[in-house]
Amino acid sequence: MVHVVVIGSGAGGAATAARLAHAGHRVTVLEKNAFTGGRCSLIERGGFRFDQGASLYLMPEVFEETFAAVGERIDEHIALKRCMPNYDVLFADGARVRLSSDVAELEREVAAAEARAREREAEALAGKRGAVPRAMPGVAGLHAYLAEARTHYRLSFDFALSRNYETWYEFAQPWHLVLALKLHVLDTVWRRACKFFGTEELRRAFSFQTMYMGMSPYDAPATYSLLQHAEIAGGIWYPVGGFHRVVDRLLHVASQRGATVRTNAEVARIDIDEAAGLAKGVVLADGTRIECDAVVCNADLVWAYTHLFPDSCVPPPMPTDETPARPIPRHIRRLDALRQTCSTISFYWGMRRQITELAHAHTIFLSDDYAESFDRIFDGLSLPGDPSFYVHVPSRLDPTAAPAGKDTVTILVPVGHMRHADMPGEDQDYEAMQRRAREWVISEMERRLHIVGLADLIEVEQVNNPMTWRNAFNLYKGSALGLSHDIWQVLYMRPSTRHAAYGNVFFVGE
Repeated sequence: MVHVVVIGSGAGGAATAARLAHAGHRVTVLEKNAFTGGRCSLIERGGFRFDQGASLYLMPEVFEETFAAVGERIDEHIALKRCMPNYDVLFADGARVRLSSDVAELEREVAAAEARAREREAEALAGKRGAVPRAMPGVAGLHAYLAEARTHYRLSFDFALSRNYETWYEFAQPWHLVLALKLHVLDTVWRRACKFFGTEELRRAFSFQTMYMGMSPYDAPATYSLLQHAEIAGGIWYPVGGFHRVVDRLLHVASQRGATVRTNAEVARIDIDEAAGLAKGVVLADGTRIECDAVVCNADLVWAYTHLFPDSCVPPPMPTDETPARPIPRHIRRLDALRQTCSTISFYWGMRRQITELAHAHTIFLSDDYAESFDRIFDGLSLPGDPSFYVHVPSRLDPTAAPAGKDTVTILVPVGHMRHADMPGEDQDYEAMQRRAREWVISEMERRLHIVGLADLIEVEQVNNPMTWRNAFNLYKGSALGLSHDIWQVLYMRPSTRHAAYGNVFFVGE
């Protein structure tokens, strides 16, 4: 019987453990924290329950397939509630666009947004002889956009999401060039939104979704409009009990099939037989050694490469005048140069009353300085002066998330990742950023939702910032979602799911 050690109990580690155990292998899952789930874990305080990370359950067919692969029906493990509508998008001037899986409702939203734009243009052109507001794509533009997003989803699923390219010749096939053109890989999500929508509101409402992947719509390949198709065609769902319920049930299935799940079991290094080029076990932080035949690493890929292997068990120190840094291995220098996704400052608030002004489970507050805000996050690695943010109220769908008559509210404010792996840059004062983000969120929620005294309604509060994400979950540079999925970091050009030197070490979750 093959013994496989799985490092990390996040969604990827849990799903892999369940599949391996179902296939008859001996499986040991090792989790550094006292709780399972990684970024899909829960925070529970004062009767309030928060999803620490993920809150959008998309592509339900993928979850169904995962449970089916281990002989289980997902509906026997997880109860889902559908978000209707998907969310409200709120703008600084008071305008709102409501995104829904109901296409008729979307048509009405597009028509209303264009009517507002025509009215503004008519006012601006008043008194100018012969000037008329410009023509707009209307509902036809929406349907053309949805058709393209559906094509991006279908082709991406077949070409990329369900395939692993181990060699260059698997990837470099002539017909892949045709696919690349159909996927608009050299265009961006923002430019495609501009092609199909005539108003700034709609362009923003149908492009910000790239932030689910920690990317700017001005940089993300147009292919990722597949996210909007997933939302509109498949809907947005919420697992009753929180997103951790998915991970918990997969670990339950793994345990039923003989897997062992250990918490408070931090892996210090992977033990390597250099002569054979294979992992032969792992060593925990307390010195315990566990022998195994293969390792599946669900930890952040760059963090794992820089911390868990023999030539990098101790990360290179930050150089000082007195202590120069030791040489960094070549493969680590290459990984360090790859682009990371953004980080977040996340506020977890237990409210003294229900915030009925937040009508739905998901609300997006978009910056007035939309383009500049992304520049500040991805180029400046900082907090924008006018940040966008996302608000999640799970108690709208699941009353068990908060005490009776109260609300659980999570706010995600995107910020740049840390400049260095071990500490922030000199201009990254996260305590100051956190204070400024909190003040901005409270001010904008009060202004846009007409709430009085929001700060006084906060009964319970916890905050995660890039340092928290780095320290609690070993996320390299505090990057919320690991390596970016830009066009030069996907498929064969992305680090392999198999270790570059050790043939029985695999990565999952990247």
